[in-house]
Amino acid sequence: MGLVKDDEALTDQGFCPLIPRLEAVMSALGRVEKETGKKAFYAVSVTAGADRILERAEEAVDHGANMVMIDVLTAGFSSLEPLSQNLNVPIHVHRTLHGASARDKSHGISMLVIAKLVRMVGGTNLHTGSCMGKMSLEREENDLCRDALREEWVAIRGSSPWPRAGSIQQRSTGTWMAMA
Repeated sequence: MGLVKDDEALTDQGFCPLIPRLEAVMSALGRVEKETGKKAFYAVSVTAGADRILERAEEAVDHGANMVMIDVLTAGFSSLEPLSQNLNVPIHVHRTLHGASARDKSHGISMLVIAKLVRMVGGTNLHTGSCMGKMSLEREENDLCRDALREEWVAIRGSSPWPRAGSIQQRSTGTWMAMA
């Protein structure tokens, strides 16, 4: 199973409107599946204000989206919950601006806190970072986030951690081993 995702800054701008982009990518993924037998998700960015995000996500699903993506730190955690309650597709959660708020250890929000909040409000998977790459976490923090997303939480389903930011081929084995 593969994953193609929008850049987190790409939403529904005039130079690249959401629905035509979604239809083009899903068509290409359909051709790839036909040729190779391999399926892929497309995490189309539906990030918008809280008053518009659910409508945008539902419109994307109506046009064939098999996954949506939300930038949770710019849209807000309260924007994620209605998506998880109303959509029947996975929700890929991005964390843009996390680096600006937490790279300095004396202030900000820990990635562990963000991971737990994303799981509580229904994110299917989350860009947690990795212990390698340009936005790397310390190995201990990476492990804590991974475990918080996967461990048993009574009635709250788990989420999947996804590496990001600078996860190039040369680092991929170490990155994926850390996520295992």
